[in-house]
Amino acid sequence: MINAIHKRQGQMFEEFLYFNTETIFKFKPLLADDVFKIQIIQSWKYFVEKEWQQYMAML
Repeated sequence: MINAIHKRQGQMFEEFLYFNTETIFKFKPLLADDVFKIQIIQSWKYFVEKEWQQYMAML
C-alpha cells in the first residue's frame, strides 16, 4: 500500500531516478537561463561518468 501523505525523496532504485514533484517544481526557475541549464547538464554528465567508472571497476 502506498502512503499518499509521505513525501518521497529523490532516490536511486533499480537504475532509475525518482524525484518527487515538489523537487522538480523547485528546480524549474533554474532552467530559465542557459547558464543554469549548462551547469545542470555538466553536473549530470559528471555524475554519469563517475557512476560508469565505478561500474567498470567492479567488472
